Amino acid sequence: AAEKISENVFTLGKTEVGYTEANGDILVYQVENIIPPVNEDPKEREKYAREFQSLMIDDMYQQLIGYLSERYGVTVNQELLKEIDEEMSPDLMTDMMF
Repeated sequence: AAEKISENVFTLGKTEVGYTEANGDILVYQVENIIPPVNEDPKEREKYAREFQSLMIDDMYQQLIGYLSERYGVTVNQELLKEIDEEMSPDLMTDMMF
């Protein structure tokens, strides 16, 4: 339930209400306040955006590998995958994922 709420809450505006179902219950929540980032430096924001995008790509990549492994009943050679991943350009990963 917490994952669903954390995914949805960032799509809501101040005072908007959301809900999610979990274990037969309905959880209702409301955004009380939105706090702007402390650092308004555009370079810092760009840096954090790049870091976030990199983490998101890594997460999506791992989820894809996990899904394909489970679906096709195969084991992934993590060491080989790590070597390939280290040689790949970050731009290539971005192009593949988006």
